[in-house]
Amino acid sequence: MSAAGREPFLPIDRATYTISATTSNTATTLTQAPAAGNQFQVMLYNAGSVIVFVRFGGVATTADVPIAPGATMTLTSYAGTTMGAITGTGSATLYATVGSGY
Repeated sequence: MSAAGREPFLPIDRATYTISATTSNTATTLTQAPAAGNQFQVMLYNAGSVIVFVRFGGVATTADVPIAPGATMTLTSYAGTTMGAITGTGSATLYATVGSGY
């Protein structure tokens, strides 16, 4: 897909979640997300100093999508409205904003 075909990210009002990721999976229900089966995007910002791994619709492990310290990433989910987050070591604050676009 060309960059011209992408819509800018449009957050849903008051749909930013603060997640305390640790070495144990933290499950967060994204209550502002569309119903399961519908496509939506989540912009993630890792405000911590360690990598955070995320998974939609299940329990996160260190084999899932890594988000580097200080990085912002936008992912698409079809899997439902629960997101798991975990770190390999230490802890980090992860901000997840639900919306649409990239």
